[in-house]
Amino acid sequence: MLYYIIMSNYIDALTFSSMKNKLSYNDIQTSEHTNKLITNNPSLTNTQTLQLANNILNYTTLKRGCARYANNTKYPHTNMTVDVKIPIPSNVDITQTNDYDLYQKYNYYTKTIEIPVSLCTQYVPNIQFNTADADMFYALYCENVKQQFKNMGGTDMGEFIRYCPDCACYIDVPDFIKSDAQYSSISPKCWAPNCQVGDPQFTNSYVSSSILNYGDCPSVCINKVDINSLVITGNNDKIISKLNNNCSSSSNTSNSNPTPNSNSNPTPNPNPIPNPIPNPIPNPNSNPTSNPNPNSNPIPNPIPNPIPNPNSTPSTPPNQTSSQSTNSSSIHSFEIYGTIIIVLIIIIFLLYFYNII
Repeated sequence: MLYYIIMSNYIDALTFSSMKNKLSYNDIQTSEHTNKLITNNPSLTNTQTLQLANNILNYTTLKRGCARYANNTKYPHTNMTVDVKIPIPSNVDITQTNDYDLYQKYNYYTKTIEIPVSLCTQYVPNIQFNTADADMFYALYCENVKQQFKNMGGTDMGEFIRYCPDCACYIDVPDFIKSDAQYSSISPKCWAPNCQVGDPQFTNSYVSSSILNYGDCPSVCINKVDINSLVITGNNDKIISKLNNNCSSSSNTSNSNPTPNSNSNPTPNPNPIPNPIPNPIPNPNSNPTSNPNPNSNPIPNPIPNPIPNPNSTPSTPPNQTSSQSTNSSSIHSFEIYGTIIIVLIIIIFLLYFYNII
């Protein structure tokens, strides 16, 4: 008697709370998570199968802790923390909590209790981390909670993960994954938000043995899915983001040696061929350090510049230059003829003067 009085001071009564199975035989049979209950017990009738489901859910709260903590050699703990849903206490102001929207919508409150791991071997020795019994318990538990969530009007699996964090690996498979034969059988840890392996003290999701033994996620490329045709919910965008993360590594590898295109920058030649002819065109952007002396004798360029300077402004228009050239030719001709006439006049004068004529 004294033992139970002492223990009652340390163990919350919710530790030994249980839930009843609400799934039908057809629900258990059609769910990919729970159908093993039927295939592993083919001799049971429908009624016996439902009774077995009820028995498995006994000590629900304690089993939720033991399935994640008991015999978890990688993350050993003395105590287990488990979140339990209870009616909203009258002395709790839910408006001051982070999950106020869920508490108000589904009319519940989360109480976190602490349970000694030692109770696992005492009450539920078959429920331990990474065992088939723990997997079947959590499959039944999560399917029941998910059905309860939907019966209350819940539809968004992202919201369900907040409603029941330890069932993150048991959310419904999105249609755009389920419909693809290549990806429909991949592990939830490759696409389900918050479905991750880790220390149960910090990672609430239960991870089944099939997930633990799955290995590395394949390169899932969501690009092959028409994203524009999807109805993106608060959860689908997280799923797409997780899939893209798994796809990005393969994409980066495939693009490590891109094919050059017209827009790519050419690789400079490490051994350029020198230009044998110096550039006769001065750089218009160059800034000489000093002004050249106009009276100095520049070194002539042996190769004249065949390209006129596009920025130079001619001193006279082209038509004016042509006119000046014509006038110069006329004046030159007139001077020749005038000289001839003068010479002839002088000769005639001399001949007359000497009476030759």
